[in-house]
Amino acid sequence: MKTRSYDPRIKQFLLDYFDRIGAEVEHLSEDLIQVRIPEEHAQPFDGKTEVLLAFRFADMKGHDDAQFITFGSYTLDRVIRDCMARGDLIQRYIETKGAAPDDAALAFPATISGCIVIPGDTRRVYAPYITFTFLVCYNADMKTEEIASVTIDPRTRKPIDDEEMETIRSYPAGPEANEAFASTPDQHEALFVIARKHTESEIADRGEKLRRELDPKLREELERLHEYYRDAIEETQNSRRQNIAEEVRRLEQEREVRIREETDRYGLIVDYRLLAVTCRHYPIVERAYQVSRDGVSIDRGVGYDLLRRKAIPLRCDACERVYDAGALCEHGHLVCVKCIRTCDVCAKQVCADCILGRCHITRKTLCRECGFVCGACGKVAANGHKRTCEIGGETICSGCAATCAACGKLICPEHTGNCRTCEKPFCSDHLRTCHICGGSFCFDHTAACPDCGKVSCLTHRRTCSICRQAYCQSCFDTPDTCRTCSAALKAEAAAPSPEVMELAEAVGVRGEVESFGEWQVGENNRFLILLGESFFGRKVLVIDKESKSLAHTHKVGLIGKLFGRR
Repeated sequence: MKTRSYDPRIKQFLLDYFDRIGAEVEHLSEDLIQVRIPEEHAQPFDGKTEVLLAFRFADMKGHDDAQFITFGSYTLDRVIRDCMARGDLIQRYIETKGAAPDDAALAFPATISGCIVIPGDTRRVYAPYITFTFLVCYNADMKTEEIASVTIDPRTRKPIDDEEMETIRSYPAGPEANEAFASTPDQHEALFVIARKHTESEIADRGEKLRRELDPKLREELERLHEYYRDAIEETQNSRRQNIAEEVRRLEQEREVRIREETDRYGLIVDYRLLAVTCRHYPIVERAYQVSRDGVSIDRGVGYDLLRRKAIPLRCDACERVYDAGALCEHGHLVCVKCIRTCDVCAKQVCADCILGRCHITRKTLCRECGFVCGACGKVAANGHKRTCEIGGETICSGCAATCAACGKLICPEHTGNCRTCEKPFCSDHLRTCHICGGSFCFDHTAACPDCGKVSCLTHRRTCSICRQAYCQSCFDTPDTCRTCSAALKAEAAAPSPEVMELAEAVGVRGEVESFGEWQVGENNRFLILLGESFFGRKVLVIDKESKSLAHTHKVGLIGKLFGRR
C-alpha cells in the first residue's frame, strides 16, 4: 500500500471524529495531539482511553508512546471502519464575538416591484455549512488512499473554498443553539449529489495524473514480456525437439495471459465511499420582513453574517443570482426581474420556475394553472386544448386527439391507428391486424378466413376457382384452388353421409344431392363443399354451415370440362 508522509486532511478528519465522540483533544504541538477518549468509544484504540497521535514522523521524536497517523496505519484504519459503521451526522456550532450589526446592515437589500415591505423582529439564528468527507481509493499496481472533503453552503448550493473553511475552523466552538435552520434528509440528499459531483471531478483529475504515471511502467513491462517470449519462441523453433508447433502455441497462449495480467495490474480502478457528514452551524443575525401585494404575502429574512462581518445577499428563488431589483411571484417566490413572467391567459405574474411554457398550438405563455403537459407528445398546451382519451383516460392536447371513424370515441395516439386501406383513424377496438402482413386495418377492409379463422386484409385474400369463396392466401394449395377444394378433389366419390344429407335437407337441396348419386366432399370451419363428377360434367354445391344456407352452386358442362373450366 502506498502511503503519504503527511496529509492535512487526515488530521482534520480525525479532529472532526474526536469532536463527534466527545473526546478531549490537547495540542502539544501543531501536529502532535493528546486525546482523552470516552470509554464507550475506546474500541478503535484497543480499549485505550488516552492516546498520543503524531501526524508528522518528526513529531514522534522524544515520544516513544506516540502513534504515527497516515494512510495504512492501524489506528486510522480502525477509525475509518468505525465511521463507516456509525454513519452519524456530526453537529458543530461556531461562536463569534463582536457587536450586533446596525439597522443599515439589516435593511431590505432589494426593491420589489409593486410590493409593500414591512420589517419585523430581529433574531439570532444559526445557518449550516455541510461537509461531506469521502475515502478515495486508487487501485493499480499499488493502492493509494486519500481523504477528500467538500463543504456545501445550503443557501447557495455551492462548494466553499479551503481558505474560507480554514477561517471557519479557527473559531471556537459555541453552545448548541436553540434555534437553527432546519435541514431535512431530502436537503442532505440534494447537497450530497452536489458534493459527489464535485468530488468525482477532483477524482477524475487525480486519476488522470496517476494514469499518466502508470502508462510508461505498463509499456516497459509489456516490452519486456514481448522480448522474453519472442526469444523463447525463436529458441523453440530453432531446436530439434519434438512437438515444436505445440510448444510454440503454448508459449503464445502464455504470453497473451501474461499481457492481460499486466494490463489489468496497471489498469486504474477508483472507488470512493462516504466517511462522515459534518454540519457546522455559524451564527447570523436575521431580521424578518413581510413582502406582500394583491393578496400574495410571504415572510423573508435578511441576514448579517457575524462570522464574516457582512450582510448576506438576497438571492433569486429561481436562478439563485444576487439581485437588487425583483418581483413577487403569484406563488410566493421572490425573484429577480429577469425571472418574472406574465401568463398570457390569466395575466398573473409568476416566476420562471412556475411558468409552464408556451402553448405549442397558440404560442401563448402559460402558468401551471392555465396549461398542462400533453401525455402523448409531451408538449405544453393551454387548458382550452385539453382532451381526455375515452379508452385509457390519458390527458392529451387537441393536436394529438383523434375521433374513431367507427364508434366516434375521442382517442389518444396510444389507442388509435389508421387503416392502411382507407387511412381513416380508428380506436384499438375497431382495428384488426392482418396475420400475413402485420398491418392494421378497419373491419370493412379485413375478414376472417372461413378455413383457418385468422384475420387478413383484403389484399391477402383470394377467391377459389371451384367453390367461389374467399380465403386468406395461406389457405390455398395452388394459386387458384383453396385447400378445402383440393382435399375434396383428392377424396373418393361416395354416397353422402347422413350428416351431409341432413344439412342438404336443411338448405333445400336434398333431392338434388340424391339425384346426382356419389359426391366428393370437403369441409372447413364454415363451408361444406360437394363436388359431383359425371361423364357429362361437374356440379358444385357450397353449403354455409353457420347460416344453414346455400352459399353457392354452379355446373360445368361436358364442353366446359374439356376446356378446363372449374
